[in-house]
Amino acid sequence: MHMTRHQTFYNVHSPPIEQIKVANNKHSQWVALGDVTINALNGENQSDRILFTNVLYVPELAVNLISVHQITENGGQVKFDSKGCVILNRQNVIVATATKVNNMYRLNMNTGYACMSDVKQDDIFLWHQRMGHLNFDTLKKMKECSEGLTLSENKLIM
Repeated sequence: MHMTRHQTFYNVHSPPIEQIKVANNKHSQWVALGDVTINALNGENQSDRILFTNVLYVPELAVNLISVHQITENGGQVKFDSKGCVILNRQNVIVATATKVNNMYRLNMNTGYACMSDVKQDDIFLWHQRMGHLNFDTLKKMKECSEGLTLSENKLIM
């Protein structure tokens, strides 16, 4: 599962597990499960907002972790080479890149570090939830027939 040590997510619900085993073989308690958006650099070195769903909040973690398994299970792809990797969405578009650093893959961020960001008021996923999980095509139509509504386009649902 995706995991974060930052409590900056929304759409909080109960996780399917009670505890996790981390790299040092210790068991850690999760606190919550929810969705987060992050700003990552895409294949054109531009910042994209990406939605990650079902992220565990585990305050004891040293770093945030993105699950390759969860990405591929949700229709995305992760392609690795000797220098790093790219993350592609369901439409086969590169939405994030990572650089290999000390045998780990560090997500390339415009902020210089991978922290889960909080939700902006124009976030399309926030409006999706506010409107009772209205489908995204209808949400986009709302923008055209109302005044003052802006919606950011997140590019990946993982």
